[in-house]
Amino acid sequence: SEWSMNARLQGPLSKPILAVIALNCFMSAYGSWEWALIVCQKQSMWTLAVWLYQFNTLFATSQPWAVMASFIIASLPVFLVFLFCQNIILRGIILPQMK
Repeated sequence: SEWSMNARLQGPLSKPILAVIALNCFMSAYGSWEWALIVCQKQSMWTLAVWLYQFNTLFATSQPWAVMASFIIASLPVFLVFLFCQNIILRGIILPQMK
């Protein structure tokens, strides 16, 4: 039928685009520390990025290794989402070029 043909054609073609959009949305929501710092005045409502910013301002000169380690640990969720989306994105780049 027309709907099944449409789903079989548009589904694989739109997956890489949706993966890029999902990755960008996750990165912007996860790393938006400015908005969280302005809006959330309670420290109990702060996101991880705001805590990292505060940690950086306090310990950047005395313990830079601790600041860098905290940034690496905080970047792991973004890295995991990228690894999940990477195969879908690369399939969208490589497969159309092989035809």
